[in-house]
Amino acid sequence: MTRGERHLPATHDIGGPPRAFISYTHDSEAHAQDVLRLANRLREEGVDCDLDQYHMAPKEGWTRWMEGSIRAADFVLVVCTETYNLRVSGQEQHGVGLGAKWEGAIIGQAVYDADGDNEKFLPVLFSSADIEHRPTFLRATTYYDLSTEGGYEALYRRLTSQPSIVAPELGIVRDLGRPDPARRATGPDGEDERVADLVLLFSERSELVLYHCVDVRLADNLELTLEPISAADTSLLNDLRSRRARLTAVAYGTSAFLGDVTTVQQTVRHGLERWELVVGLEASDYGAGMMEMSTSGVSADQFAAMRARRILLDERMDETPFARRPERERQFLDLLIRGQSTPLQVPHSPFPDLFRQIGADPGFFVAAARLVAVLWLRLSGVVEYVDKLNLRLVGATLSIDFAGRRHRKYSNVEPTTISVVGECDLGRAI
Repeated sequence: MTRGERHLPATHDIGGPPRAFISYTHDSEAHAQDVLRLANRLREEGVDCDLDQYHMAPKEGWTRWMEGSIRAADFVLVVCTETYNLRVSGQEQHGVGLGAKWEGAIIGQAVYDADGDNEKFLPVLFSSADIEHRPTFLRATTYYDLSTEGGYEALYRRLTSQPSIVAPELGIVRDLGRPDPARRATGPDGEDERVADLVLLFSERSELVLYHCVDVRLADNLELTLEPISAADTSLLNDLRSRRARLTAVAYGTSAFLGDVTTVQQTVRHGLERWELVVGLEASDYGAGMMEMSTSGVSADQFAAMRARRILLDERMDETPFARRPERERQFLDLLIRGQSTPLQVPHSPFPDLFRQIGADPGFFVAAARLVAVLWLRLSGVVEYVDKLNLRLVGATLSIDFAGRRHRKYSNVEPTTISVVGECDLGRAI
């Protein structure tokens, strides 16, 4: 069931024949007969198809009958013609074609309410030339050209859940060999050049774990193939598999996402352990939207810039322009710098604690710090895109050169760019 069907739920019994309703315009007598022949054929072949020609005068009235028929149907077949498109798009003259206008309004609203997700409303054509007359709200949906028998068969397969091609059973993951763990080349800034091979998982228990990444595939879901760096790193993966924990964040390259693990599969071959994770992603701006707060002459973008400085430079409250404000006001402003309505709040920089854990391996630390920074900047709502993030470690000082773009608030205004250049003292006490 799509999200749109929550607004127009079907009422038939589970396991019964599929129900279809035909929405069309009476362009001509010949066109009406084509629609009737389609409905009759579908009924003869097991699809419970309905249309207005089967009813003389519904007792509830035509408007309630139309809405009820659309609600009860599993599929609504929208017969696209120039006349139908003119009426549902509001271009027909006033008082003409009220039935199609009413049905089009119901269908368009259902697709809108579902954020464009649509498995119920199917465009059908009696002529290939009518492809240009599909309503705007159905142009992203697969259409069916009934001028050929193949087009009718494709529609019938859709209505009766009989795909012409079925995916084969999933095979066993091939073993491509394990990279040499001793190979760790470093660049001129001391950064591990295998940073692209690392993925960071951050659990709801605030447990942060790094893995070698064999493969990343991003579409509707995020699919990861991971290798634990140490035996202890399998603890989080086992918790995810047993559902004792839920993944809340993942970072790789310059990308970071929130999501929930839907699939966890472990394979071990010749001593090589790999884990396949499928993560269902949340569609969110992570709090950096129109509801961000601004106050005391400070904009939401300025608060985000101070949050970026806190993450990257460990900037404290007494180092901000608010240092001389009254204590109560400083506490309120500190909450705004931390981030409101975001998955991750920022009381201080994550770098000093990370340095205490893995700072003995400078190249690995810099690679890990990059992913941690991407995660914090993204999930605290600072930026939507990281355009530049250069890190250089000298002793216990991390030099930062960062630039990123905020979420676009208005289509005609370029998003704000936040830049941070400076140094973070990794030996500083929290």
